[in-house]
Amino acid sequence: ATFAGLLASHDMPSDVAYAFVESMRPVFDPTDLQRGHSYRIVYGTDGHFRRFEYHVDDDQFLQVATGAAPSVFNATLVDYEKRREHVAMRGEIDRQNNSLFAAMDAGGGNAQVAIDMAEVFSGEIDFNTEVQLGDNFQVLYEQFVREDVHVTYGDVLAATFENEGRRVS
Repeated sequence: ATFAGLLASHDMPSDVAYAFVESMRPVFDPTDLQRGHSYRIVYGTDGHFRRFEYHVDDDQFLQVATGAAPSVFNATLVDYEKRREHVAMRGEIDRQNNSLFAAMDAGGGNAQVAIDMAEVFSGEIDFNTEVQLGDNFQVLYEQFVREDVHVTYGDVLAATFENEGRRVS
């Protein structure tokens, strides 16, 4: 699919679609259109095209809006508004969750947080060979949320791991 094809499927005349695509080139390469990325087309009450928004990645969306004339468009990359949240969680290594990754997942955490936590403690604990049943952890980390939907993880802010009765912070 191409942007021109996408616009044509919404009954935009080909000459207008061409002007639309050309207007975005300075800020976004139209060949970077990705399957599965959401988009929105906004029409005014008069039925005329007003604005197009395309999800580029977790940080930005492309916005193309009508300009001063019918076939003039203004294209910009817009940063999503995200908020940072702090998440505290704890977990335990048990028979059902016998690794840091499994315990993290069972507690509602994410594999990336487990990887970051393992890196924090890499000089103290070998998570491949030293993790035992009964070991437990606590972690405070950042996550970024956009429109009440989790987007990305930030840093591990604090962590404690109890390994065979030895507490590592």
